[in-house]
Amino acid sequence: MKYVLALLFTVIASTAQAESYALYHYGSNEYIESQDIDTVRSIASITKLFTAVTVIRNAVDLDEPVAVDCTSRGHVVKGSKVTTRDLLTATIVASDNCAAEALANSYPGGFKQFVNDRDEFVMGMGLIHTKLHDATGLSVFNTSNVSDLVRFISIAYRNETIRTMASLPNTSITMYSKKNKKIVLQLHNTNPSVIKYNSIVLSKTGFTNSAGRCVVMLVKKFDEFFAVVILGEPNVRARTRVAEKLLSYETRTR
Repeated sequence: MKYVLALLFTVIASTAQAESYALYHYGSNEYIESQDIDTVRSIASITKLFTAVTVIRNAVDLDEPVAVDCTSRGHVVKGSKVTTRDLLTATIVASDNCAAEALANSYPGGFKQFVNDRDEFVMGMGLIHTKLHDATGLSVFNTSNVSDLVRFISIAYRNETIRTMASLPNTSITMYSKKNKKIVLQLHNTNPSVIKYNSIVLSKTGFTNSAGRCVVMLVKKFDEFFAVVILGEPNVRARTRVAEKLLSYETRTR
């Protein structure tokens, strides 16, 4: 119990420090702008991108309907039937907690196997500062730092399924109720920057009280790839202000 309390204090205390952010250029392997990139912080729903990658790597049938099993609330409803592909879409685009939880619970071998496979994937990428507890990011114990996330999003983008979902400003998915009634859900991206900037090819936001406002983005400009990672901002306006500063880099240098 003392260890748990000490760890919880460490995670919460890290959010009181200055925010962490970076603009990273993959072509030159350098940080163009950065602040506090090594501090480990709660990452909230950025966790869901790890969830999605883990599920896709398992090569499950993405178009097979699954019975939604979750305790979290979201657009997707417990007991309904939704394809794995649509659960992935809801998880990435709308940051749906129920969808992310359902992906982990329906994973071949169950939630325990999902966690084992995800941890093996994280370790295999060399993300030594990344520790994940649940599938949604609601837990304070889902933690990482800017440097790990810069590495991770470039790897995530290599997956074709992720690429088709990760920058959609809006989309729709189909859900079947317990009475087999077809319901089409309209979803909107939780990151307003994807509407304003068509150069964003991957995006995932996050928010909890412990994590603050977070976002990871992969940006493609003139065939050059950049990472934008922002952790621990106090509100959406502050996060957007930092994001716009980093996203305007190409304009400022031409």
